[in-house]
Amino acid sequence: MTLPQSAIQRADGSTFVLLEKGKGEYERRSVKTGPDFDGLTEVVDGVTAQDRVVSTGGVLLKRDAR
Repeated sequence: MTLPQSAIQRADGSTFVLLEKGKGEYERRSVKTGPDFDGLTEVVDGVTAQDRVVSTGGVLLKRDAR
């Protein structure tokens, strides 16, 4: 699976994405990433195709995500 590089967040040595759990409710999910290519990042583990991943604006939400 690949995600836009803008969806991948890094802080304090961890790599994660933000998932939309409901209106205005977000959750951090740790992910294991592979290589970057063409603006995309391979995600090896941590999310599924059914997860609603925040792809833009995540930097503004990551402080409030649990």
